[in-house]
Amino acid sequence: MGGGMGRSELISLAGFTRKHYYTKADGFDLLTKHQEIAGEHGVHDPYYRFTDRNLPMRINEKLSDDTRVRVGEIGAYPAWQVAVWIHEQVARYVQAGTMGRKFDDRDEKKCRALTAAMMAGYDESRLIVTFDKEQSNEGWTPIAGVQSYRGRGEGTLWEAVVGDKAVSVGSLTALKIDPQFESVGLSNLRDRYGGVGVQNVIEMSRLWRAESQKLVDVGVETTELSWMAMAFLILGIAQPVLRAEVEAPALLMYDTSEKIQGELARIFDMRMIVDAAHLTPTEAVLATILKHHYGYDDDGGYAGELVLGEVAFAKYLLNAWIYLVRRGVNIIKLMEVGNG
Repeated sequence: MGGGMGRSELISLAGFTRKHYYTKADGFDLLTKHQEIAGEHGVHDPYYRFTDRNLPMRINEKLSDDTRVRVGEIGAYPAWQVAVWIHEQVARYVQAGTMGRKFDDRDEKKCRALTAAMMAGYDESRLIVTFDKEQSNEGWTPIAGVQSYRGRGEGTLWEAVVGDKAVSVGSLTALKIDPQFESVGLSNLRDRYGGVGVQNVIEMSRLWRAESQKLVDVGVETTELSWMAMAFLILGIAQPVLRAEVEAPALLMYDTSEKIQGELARIFDMRMIVDAAHLTPTEAVLATILKHHYGYDDDGGYAGELVLGEVAFAKYLLNAWIYLVRRGVNIIKLMEVGNG
């Protein structure tokens, strides 16, 4: 596979082969490789501990004859598909420069370490959005996605902001806020949400889409998959809330580049709360392979270029709803049908 008639040659990472479509056997081969890597790196809470729970998908909708969007807790997915999802996401993070300006995709040791980092830290609350492309005679491939998870610990959001290690919200384990910094956004966060428990804060992570050439090769024309993934993410989060099964999260947080922040603000009215000049990487993240993203220039990282943002649950849901309706998505049907 991977090449095929009229298709481009996909760029792979050292020790990892990419394909245009993956069979179930391919997925299980990747899963076996991931389990080997987990053993090498002492991975805590790898994704495959939480897959294959036979949970229903929250959203499972065909967008065209062979393109589908799915949103579900990790327990709704088979391990082999999550293995492929992570495989493609890691490749794109390196190729798109997300993993910094100096990450060597020919260094198999580094590629395995990055894969280990992307496999780790899962729990039952992890929500995965995936856009899938299927061909009956070739297999399946994810072409875009994003994930979310809840904060951990028994403390408050503000305790996480000021660096209390007993609680964690994803971005705040990687980025440290200048203790002297004050802004309207940060003050509003403290006043409105500072007392919220971290378990009621959602972190957004792992946003990606396939490279343009692969999208062309598999017959996908839209260039907005990243933003559509973000829109479907909040619909998936909202489903059990709207059914009164769980309490609504207070807000969602994330870190990103200044360029992407501009798009998130335009589409979803997400707000920057700390600018790049007042964030530094934590010692913990600099001790990991993720220093190539969060670290300093010596590692090719983006320290001094990343911002911290947030959006209230209701605002995000409303703007995602508007975004998808304008693109012809039948939101009422989606939210009524649920798992498709």
